[in-house]
Amino acid sequence: MSKLYVGNLSSECNENALRQLFQDHNLSCTTILVKRGGYAFVDCADQSTADRAIDKLNDYSTKGQK
Repeated sequence: MSKLYVGNLSSECNENALRQLFQDHNLSCTTILVKRGGYAFVDCADQSTADRAIDKLNDYSTKGQK
């Protein structure tokens, strides 16, 4: 299990939106914990999934998404 820190989220971003974003990019995650302040922690099944998530979603904007 690999844990990712996801930062700079819009204030409207929630667990469902983040889970959908990961699914849209064919990235599996088990647990998503969205915190106030615009960040979240995402558990990925393994390091290769975490690395793919970083490659695909680094600098991705959640502005305007819920």
